[in-house]
Amino acid sequence: MWKEDRGLLSPETRRFKIKNWAKTTAIDVGIESVRTLTMSFPDVKYEVDESEDDLDVFAMLNGACVGKALCLKNGNMLKLADIEVNIHLRNLGIGSDLLRMVRQKVDDAGIKEIWGIITREDLQETPHLLDWYMRQDFTVLEPDADTDPRFNAVKKIVCRR
Repeated sequence: MWKEDRGLLSPETRRFKIKNWAKTTAIDVGIESVRTLTMSFPDVKYEVDESEDDLDVFAMLNGACVGKALCLKNGNMLKLADIEVNIHLRNLGIGSDLLRMVRQKVDDAGIKEIWGIITREDLQETPHLLDWYMRQDFTVLEPDADTDPRFNAVKKIVCRR
């Protein structure tokens, strides 16, 4: 079950979480092994930081940031700029919960489309990523004019609400 902190994060806290989240290991959050984590998943708290232009969701476990979803608002569209879970804590539903929080906020705001890009590096690091997005009701498309060529997108993902 996810929880939401409706208070805004200070800019200093937000920068710290974004900068340091990937350094977190299972040991840092008080878990002896991923097997232990799978058997009895500790309480993950989801914090939302929303402004006029951004929507960011952080997954916090025992005070450490273990996942993030960073989004940019543009009218009735939301760009999913990055969604990532600490490598030691993947395949446990944290990414799905992060996306669920984003979707809830999108629905509340009346945003009609969530989109993002997938790079070759994304697919090398997480080979099942496209399948995961399709299970989350995203459509996988070829890159188009919305995809910045500097990021070398190999696919575009879209979820229309």
